[in-house]
Amino acid sequence: AYHTSWCAAVERQASAGAGVGDATEVARRRGLSREAREGWLKVVEAEGLGDALGSSAEVLADAAEAMARHTAAFRLCPRDVGAAKEAWTVFEAALARLEEAQELKTSLLDDLKWMLWNGAWHAANKAAEEDEDEEEE
Repeated sequence: AYHTSWCAAVERQASAGAGVGDATEVARRRGLSREAREGWLKVVEAEGLGDALGSSAEVLADAAEAMARHTAAFRLCPRDVGAAKEAWTVFEAALARLEEAQELKTSLLDDLKWMLWNGAWHAANKAAEEDEDEEEE
């Protein structure tokens, strides 16, 4: 979720030609995000949880990406409320799929939701602060 959130933040900044979102950083963050997602899914498989959590692990990774895009679209320029709402809809749908699968306890699912929320907002806020610092200089 961490790398996915930073990837969404620098991609949004790059689209505005601002902040830490230069092409090199976008490529680096995309690579880290991809590696983290693949690593997460490999751990699930290596621990023998592929049958029990395989689809949920993938859906959780999708939820992390949707939340990252939601917060970046709301917090970083160019702000795009439509894109933020669309990403939120994808996030909610992913959570609904996890709830329907009943592979995770409701309390754990709620904790995961807030972990993704907080992590994504942290990355978006830090990226915005870096933009603001650069503007002041």
